[in-house]
This record gives sequence, structure tokens and C-alpha cells, in this order.
Amino acid sequence: MLRSGRRTRPDNYPVLQETILGWTLSGRNPATTTQHDPQPTFMLREDNSLEHDLNRSREVEPVEPSTMTTEQQVCKQHVITHTTQQDDGESVVRLPTKMDHKQLGSSRLAAERRLHIFERRLEQELKD
Repeated sequence: MLRSGRRTRPDNYPVLQETILGWTLSGRNPATTTQHDPQPTFMLREDNSLEHDLNRSREVEPVEPSTMTTEQQVCKQHVITHTTQQDDGESVVRLPTKMDHKQLGSSRLAAERRLHIFERRLEQELKD
């Protein structure tokens, strides 16, 4: 939002900073004597509508379409199609599952081995 235009003066005067929407004025007023004195606030605005300002900000910084991988596109589509909202306002997304059980490979054997090891440990702890 900030541009390169910046105007400063010595003696703690406020700073003028150029932005894409116009100029802003910020800083302390050197006329006040203490930190507790009220600080007046000024806002200078051009006679442009809010819609004009928003269009102007889009012109300055164009948004490029993002390139998503196939996996990211699948994830995005899953979230869009499987998101529900509960009565309390909380959003819930159903977890994706792999449809092809053959993709699991030999994990069943490893899981059974771990289960048997766990059962033996549990039996030993119960005996002790």
C-alpha cells in the first residue's frame, strides 16, 4: 500500500507518506508541550468514492491466477463438496479416504505384528 513518496521535517513534525489511496499524515504535533496533551487527528481524502479507491488498488497490484497441482485441485474439490456447517456455526470437513484398499500394501502384516507385541506386553504387565 505504501509508495516511495515520503516528506519529513525536522523538530518532530508529522510525516507525510504517499499510499496508493492518497497521502497520510502521521506523527506527533510539535506544538504540544507534554505527552499527555490531546493529539488532534487529521484525515485528508480525495473526493473519490470507495468503489473508485478499491478499483484503483486492484489496478496497482494485479492478482495473478495461482497454478495448483492436480493433488491440490483434488483437495480443494473435496473441501468444497464435503464441508457442512453445524447448528452452532462450526464447519466440519469429512476426512478423505483411499478407495483402493490394495494401495495399503503389506501394512496389515505389520499392524498384526505390532498388535501381538502389544498384547504380550499387556499380558506381562497384568501378570506383574
